[in-house]
Amino acid sequence: MRTAPCNHIKENDVMNKKTEELEEIIGYHFKNKHYLTQALTHSSYANEKKLGKLGCNERLEFLGDAVLELISSDFLYARFSKVPEGELTKKRASLVCEPSLCLLRQRVWPAPVSAPWKG
Repeated sequence: MRTAPCNHIKENDVMNKKTEELEEIIGYHFKNKHYLTQALTHSSYANEKKLGKLGCNERLEFLGDAVLELISSDFLYARFSKVPEGELTKKRASLVCEPSLCLLRQRVWPAPVSAPWKG
């Protein structure tokens, strides 16, 4: 009796190939591929594939946002020693907003991003 090939196996092969390509592009190989795949898994894809709330990137995004805030705060605090807190907060908000981060991503990685794990 023959069984039909599982679609999730094909999808996993595509994901593995894409993550390997990403690692080559950025010049870094992740020790834990699960974190990389999870970081790149949009909540709509996780919902579509019934992966649950913990199967998407939202928890890692939460952690990444905190790290980005800490690093940018440290930089701004050191760079602008005579600027009051309110202005530092505004500078940080403009530094880490989506358009600024998109521009930075385009400078670092000009290739368009296509991911099979986005719903």
